[in-house]
Amino acid sequence: AASGQTSFSSETLMAVLSATASIENETQLDKVLRQVLNEALALVPGSVVALGLLEPERNWVKLAAAGEASAAFEGYRLRLNGGKGLFEKALAANRTVTCDNCQEEDFGEVYQAYRLNQGVVVPFFRLETPVSVLGIFRQDGVPFSTPEIALLELFARQMGPLLFNRLRLNEFDTALKSRDEFLSIASHDLRNPLTALRGFTQLTARSIDKVPPDQPLPRTNIQNNLQRIIKQTGSLDKLIGKLLDVSRINTGRLEIQTETHELDELVAEAINRCRMVVATNEAEDSVPAEKRHTISLEIEDRGLAGEFDRERLSQVIANLIDNAVKYSPDGGTVRVNLYRAGDSFAELSVKDSGIGIPEEKQAVIFNRWSRINASSNGEVTTSGLGLGLFICREIVRKHNGQISLESDLNLGTTFYVRLPIASQV
Repeated sequence: AASGQTSFSSETLMAVLSATASIENETQLDKVLRQVLNEALALVPGSVVALGLLEPERNWVKLAAAGEASAAFEGYRLRLNGGKGLFEKALAANRTVTCDNCQEEDFGEVYQAYRLNQGVVVPFFRLETPVSVLGIFRQDGVPFSTPEIALLELFARQMGPLLFNRLRLNEFDTALKSRDEFLSIASHDLRNPLTALRGFTQLTARSIDKVPPDQPLPRTNIQNNLQRIIKQTGSLDKLIGKLLDVSRINTGRLEIQTETHELDELVAEAINRCRMVVATNEAEDSVPAEKRHTISLEIEDRGLAGEFDRERLSQVIANLIDNAVKYSPDGGTVRVNLYRAGDSFAELSVKDSGIGIPEEKQAVIFNRWSRINASSNGEVTTSGLGLGLFICREIVRKHNGQISLESDLNLGTTFYVRLPIASQV
């Protein structure tokens, strides 16, 4: 790195230490990011500085920006896979990269639109793991000097652990709030089936008591009530199953039993079960025809053999379908695709056209107790403990896979599950 060949004056070192100290005193993550941007521009002048945090399970990074040309990158989304800008180049190389004439590179329209000529992008690390990325760009044609690049790298070494700690603290605060919400929702969701069970049992008992001993029992009423009881016990069973899975995850006892399966056959079998469940539930709940859901399945590649736990992966698929239906209150088609992703992986996507997931939720959606509001005014209109995606992530990880998402408000959400498969011969 350039900083290894550069000596800094005492004034420069004091400036870096002063910048670090001022940021250390701030606890709110948004304010920390803004301070990092401002301090970076104070150390190394530029037309725009942009910063993005790398977060697990997200395949893109949203940038915050400052400077006279901040509009170039404020709110800009970097795609971590397949992107072609200077930020993406730095993340792919895991090191500092520079550009002396960015407009001549195939970096995208934003570089042309804002006349960004010179640029330097520096990843921030904590224990060799990238946690953030910062870039400074100039419009005036003045290249970044070796001392300036070295200064940014020094600043990055100071900021990497600090940003990591602030991000974890932010996640901890969010988890505490989610836990409190979870406890409230859990008591509500566990009480509802019990109340229904008690009610249907009492109705059945009364309908039997009203019949004289020499008269036939009201068979239809009893059967209807028993079906409702079965449905409510099923809901209870699923809720308790999720709580048990979380307990197993927390204690490191969530196990998977893998056997050789063809993923395309496993997925087709799971989707057929989901179709039956969705159709049955919507019929029993008298959902209007225009608000019912269909599930389409497109398998682009066959023979995707690998080591899978059939029941656990079926659980993942069922949860993703359940969420897609739940958060598409206007009905429509849930589109499932399965395809080969390179030589050694297959990817499953589940796409809905529902309410979408707010950006601030996307970073924590796979955390335990994380839930999505199902209405635009923030009112929670669906049940759930906020554990399903957390469990899905752990199951996928146990398969040495990855789960991620893309979402836009009011346009829908797509979940991606990438799993290792046997290489093609």
